[in-house]
Amino acid sequence: MYSAYFSGIHVANATLKSKRTFTLENQDILNIEFKAHSRSTVKYIFPINDIISIDVDKKSWQP
Repeated sequence: MYSAYFSGIHVANATLKSKRTFTLENQDILNIEFKAHSRSTVKYIFPINDIISIDVDKKSWQP
């Protein structure tokens, strides 16, 4: 778990995790997901609701 601060105020929490592995065209693919969400106390003035998902080759780490 990660925390995001803006001007010293804790505004969001985030996570980074590997979700799953699968095979595509004889390559082992790893899915990595980053999620960030505003804390409920600041979500109206500093909205963050991000989900970034990327698939990378497990050997080369290239997308």
